Amino acid sequence: MPHIRRLKNYIPLRLVSRGEKGLVITMKLIELFRECICFDGYIPTPMSGDYKIVFNGRVAEIYFQHSDGFWDWVSNFDFAVRPYKRMDSEWRCHRGFLRVFKAMRDEIAAIIGEAVRDGRIDKAVCVGYSHGAPLALLAVEDLSFRFGDRISVCGFGFGAPRVIWGKLPEDVRERVSGFTAVNVAGDLVSNLPPKLFGFKDPDNVCILASKGDYGPIEAHVYTSIIAELEKIPQKENCKCP
Repeated sequence: MPHIRRLKNYIPLRLVSRGEKGLVITMKLIELFRECICFDGYIPTPMSGDYKIVFNGRVAEIYFQHSDGFWDWVSNFDFAVRPYKRMDSEWRCHRGFLRVFKAMRDEIAAIIGEAVRDGRIDKAVCVGYSHGAPLALLAVEDLSFRFGDRISVCGFGFGAPRVIWGKLPEDVRERVSGFTAVNVAGDLVSNLPPKLFGFKDPDNVCILASKGDYGPIEAHVYTSIIAELEKIPQKENCKCP
């Protein structure tokens, strides 16, 4: 059963019970999303994936941009499965997203690693929208693998397509347990690639709105996500399947 974890002292996620489990999120989450969709500061990489890093106090915020060009869409639809090995653990994921992430992985790790060694940060938050959401998940796994014994790592993917294929080894599952997909109900992109192909959602999924509130394309656009995030503080809860 997907669940929502609480990251203390940064982005409070609080489970409430009013007949069923629900979610209350502070406005900080919408601030992360607004920064993510802002084009300012993104650094391009060879595989057409863009990222930016913002140091906010003792927190490193790593952002991954949504699709912004032809090659982004080529990667989006490259559904083939590719193994990704960490020490003795091998897991499989979406080949296109992995290719894009590997083109920026070492750059990001070098910047975060320097901040960790200098003692400047104790948290890293990876945030992505659409094409950037699976990159954020891969970044959570990578930074947890490298620095998880020294800093806490979490992430949020908005309108998140699937990147995980098959069953994850337990150590990998633990590393990505800090990632939450935040999708508007009915979002077509968040249902791709299809589960029929073996792809899976992450353990943590938050569904905004109700089925039928938006069409499959409308549910994915950033204005719909913002509209739903703005409603959350006034809602009693937000369903988490």
